[in-house]
Amino acid sequence: MDPEEPQGEPGGATLQELRDDDPTLRRKLFWMIVLRTLIVTTVFGAILMVQFISGETLPIAPLYYLLGAVYPLTLLYTYCYRRMGAVQVQAFAQILGDMLFLTGLVYYTGGLLSPFYFLYIIPIITASIALYRKGSLVVAAVSGILYGGLVDLMYYGAIPFFGEKRNLAEDISVGVIYYNIFSSFFGFFAAALLSSYLSENLKRTGAQLQVKMGDLAELQHIHQDIVDNMASGLLSTDLHGQIITINPAGCKIIGCEPSDVQGHELGDVLGAGPDFFDHLYHELTETRVVRFEKEATFPGDRMLVIGVSVSLLHTRTGTPTGFVFNFQDLTEIRRLEQEVRIKDRLAAVGEMAAGIAHEIRNPLASISGSVQVLREELHLTSEQQYLMDIVMRESARLDQTLEAFLDYARPHRLAMEEIDLAAIAKETVTLLSNSYELSPEHKVDLRVDSAAPFTGDRHQWSQVFWNLSKNAIKAMPFGGRLTIEIDRGTGGGYRLVFRDTGIGMTDDEAQRAGQPFFSAFDRGTGLGMAIVQRIVQDYDGRLRIHSQKGVGTDIEILLPPQIAIGAAQHASGGAQA
Repeated sequence: MDPEEPQGEPGGATLQELRDDDPTLRRKLFWMIVLRTLIVTTVFGAILMVQFISGETLPIAPLYYLLGAVYPLTLLYTYCYRRMGAVQVQAFAQILGDMLFLTGLVYYTGGLLSPFYFLYIIPIITASIALYRKGSLVVAAVSGILYGGLVDLMYYGAIPFFGEKRNLAEDISVGVIYYNIFSSFFGFFAAALLSSYLSENLKRTGAQLQVKMGDLAELQHIHQDIVDNMASGLLSTDLHGQIITINPAGCKIIGCEPSDVQGHELGDVLGAGPDFFDHLYHELTETRVVRFEKEATFPGDRMLVIGVSVSLLHTRTGTPTGFVFNFQDLTEIRRLEQEVRIKDRLAAVGEMAAGIAHEIRNPLASISGSVQVLREELHLTSEQQYLMDIVMRESARLDQTLEAFLDYARPHRLAMEEIDLAAIAKETVTLLSNSYELSPEHKVDLRVDSAAPFTGDRHQWSQVFWNLSKNAIKAMPFGGRLTIEIDRGTGGGYRLVFRDTGIGMTDDEAQRAGQPFFSAFDRGTGLGMAIVQRIVQDYDGRLRIHSQKGVGTDIEILLPPQIAIGAAQHASGGAQA
């Protein structure tokens, strides 16, 4: 029962149940029509079967007429059910029709001597189900009046005995007549009270169950909504590791649809061995939650680091039934942690190395100058001249390396202005085409918009384009194609791509790219890539490297939306790679 629905009298029907548009009563009315038709059809069939087996025609033609009258009444009830409202009135009318039918049946089968008078209980029970206590008591009273009136009229001769001339007053005493009438009244009202009591209890139980089902459905919806909106993956399995459910976040991390993994072994997804779940179950019997991290390959050959928390699922009695896995993608977090560790280490080393490099430059300049004077004043053999040239060349290279390192290590004051990244890219391609390092086997494709306005330091971004372009040419010693792309990224920023078809890098080399003094090239210092990475970070950008050994390298720079002039104040400059 709806708790907000107004209540009727105790034991009676509520206002909801007495409304003409009550769907519950309409449903009960429909089943009254159906069951009545089935019962009458069954009785007809039984009579016909008895006549067929006995081979005699029984003198019960009026009973046929009485039973047959039920069918047109059923059609009338069906029409009223479909076309009219007032279902309560219809219910009373149908039950009254049933009582009149039973009264006729009792009359045709002997009145007081009829074996069918107990059938009055059926409309009484029907009324208790459809109309509850008040309706069943009314029907019990009307049934008693109809039955008692029929017996009295037949006893006193007002209605003739059907089928034979007979006088009940000669065979049965008036005491027996009234005893049967009052006992039938008692039986009818007892049936009404008991059936209505059961019906009322069933109604209350059904209403409470409906409320509980609504609460359960709402609770299930809330739980499902929480699971569906979790940022981390949630996955459940049985005790053997077969996946039962997975939430949308889990599907996004794994890169699959729920139907792709449900029913499959979780060990296949995680790459776990056959004893994984036995070992896990043993651990969970000693602790509530087990946490671990694992590297696994997911669809699309994606290698991810996932953090997993596992606990046991239990029944209400505490019996373990499976596992629940709560997992997150930690790949990016671990990469950022590695970057932070590298930066911290480089910051300490760089501060010390910058001081050492500054001190080295002074004696290096003295050595270089002294050697140059000696080479000009002394008469040297060709071999000595060759050695002097080596000293001068290596001194110059060492000086360039120190200059690049100092540019990387020391702060550089920015000259922020409105620049055009597309124009800088075109200038870089022009300079590169006149460089001795570019051979006829090298091709350079520039794919940029007509303009790419940006706020930044022109010197810095010229350095970025030059360093990355020169590195790409170095990676293609026997020729190849360099493609430079600039387009709008998501959210209004820019996406810069430098794609070459060179020698490529291993995964380890790609991860270490950007570290000072690490280079995949012979005689390279690695400072050019380190300078690029630092400049990109100064503009809150991201640098990603996608490389495959022997295929080529893609370097992608993602810049955030337009920054204000003067937003970055601590970027570094740098030397050419």
